[in-house]
Amino acid sequence: ERVAERPAAVRRIVEAGGEVANHTMEERATILMDDAEFERSLERADALIEPFGDPVWFRPGHGWFDRRMVAEAAAEGYGTALASMLPLDGWLPVPALVAPYVLHSARPGAVLILHDDERRGDETAEVLRRVLPELARRGYRVTTLSELAGVPPAARGEAR
Repeated sequence: ERVAERPAAVRRIVEAGGEVANHTMEERATILMDDAEFERSLERADALIEPFGDPVWFRPGHGWFDRRMVAEAAAEGYGTALASMLPLDGWLPVPALVAPYVLHSARPGAVLILHDDERRGDETAEVLRRVLPELARRGYRVTTLSELAGVPPAARGEAR
């Protein structure tokens, strides 16, 4: 829902090596959407993010999904991705609590979900300021889902 309001920010993320993905149009549990609503939300989000790259990943809202969603996302050219580290920063946006959780839970190949919106953006940035230097010191590096999954650049967006 925020891509249309902040295209310059999305462009900077992609230019810095980030990857766009589809999380549907609104922040809500996708499992509560009926088939038509889910398809519309997925397609509307796709139309907004496609100009920024070849999105190949879908993450269901609140992490809840069913087979029909995975099948619909696949029909649209998406793999479904979840997280292995969810520090609940959306409910408890306190960097002094979130950062230690991230540092304790970090493992090779871990996928971290942090939230950024008008209420939590500063807290998310503070968490990253606290954890990224320490993770780098431990030998970790930030990467895209596609690189982590071994999706070659030429294959990204192929199903589109």
